[in-house]
Amino acid sequence: MLRVCWVPMNYKGSSASIRITIWNISQYLSKVGSNYGVSVSDFVEEKYSEDVDYLAEKYDILVTNKMGYCPKNKIKIRFIDDSINFTKECISRYDAVVSTSNYHSQNYMRPVVGDKAFVIEEALETPIELCKIHSDVEKPRIVWCGSSGNVTYVQDVLDKIKSAGYNLDIIAGKGYGNVEWSLETVWDNIVKNDIAIVPSIRGIRDGFDFEAKTSGRIAMYMALGVPVIATPLPSAMEIISPGINGCFANSIEEFLELINVLSNKKLRIAVSDNAREMIYQNHSVEFIANQWVNLFNKLLKAVR
Repeated sequence: MLRVCWVPMNYKGSSASIRITIWNISQYLSKVGSNYGVSVSDFVEEKYSEDVDYLAEKYDILVTNKMGYCPKNKIKIRFIDDSINFTKECISRYDAVVSTSNYHSQNYMRPVVGDKAFVIEEALETPIELCKIHSDVEKPRIVWCGSSGNVTYVQDVLDKIKSAGYNLDIIAGKGYGNVEWSLETVWDNIVKNDIAIVPSIRGIRDGFDFEAKTSGRIAMYMALGVPVIATPLPSAMEIISPGINGCFANSIEEFLELINVLSNKKLRIAVSDNAREMIYQNHSVEFIANQWVNLFNKLLKAVR
């Protein structure tokens, strides 16, 4: 039985990226891992997180996002999501480096670690039974959901939509929105709305490459049955087929135009049904967990 240990920087799913990418996967595999020939720990106890000898003796593979955490003589996987702030020396010490988008892997990881770069996308965490029920509306309700730090980057789009007379829910933490973000309420608050928007600036800003953003937010809306209008970032272009399971907008004017188009109930239902079917096939916890297990086995085979 392959023994895998998760050594996160933040414990118990305290950050969104950790929760979506490895916390939920570890929880799933801890229950059904025996079906895959894998024994998966819960997140390692904090008192052991820096005890390299203890972990190296007990586990075959360590998965971490802790910068510099790299015990010798053990298979080590560094999960780096979409960050571009890393050193070549640190990253090169790992047996595998996992990104959550192809763009990030191809442009930032492969030039540094070559074939040790892998892509495993974020897994859905929305309850499958929760889905928007669309109805005829005079003017659709719009939702934007994101971190408080990202509100300022899209404020002009949000302001234009509100000034056009649409009811807009901004779901964000720290008082940045009119609806406070909470894991217990966010999905119910999203499905109160008719259309979701995912605007983004392009290129590098404040030490972050927005082209490297993951498709996780779009996938969440798709899973909840809320049609999405998004800026065509690379990850978005991999899962959205325009007019079929979502829409792309390159400007504020295009966002407003497409909101008007999606005011049609039948179109919203068609788009959301297509999106929901596709996303549960390719982003379910089971599907993504299988990709992690395949990576574990590939690395183990390489060292034998």
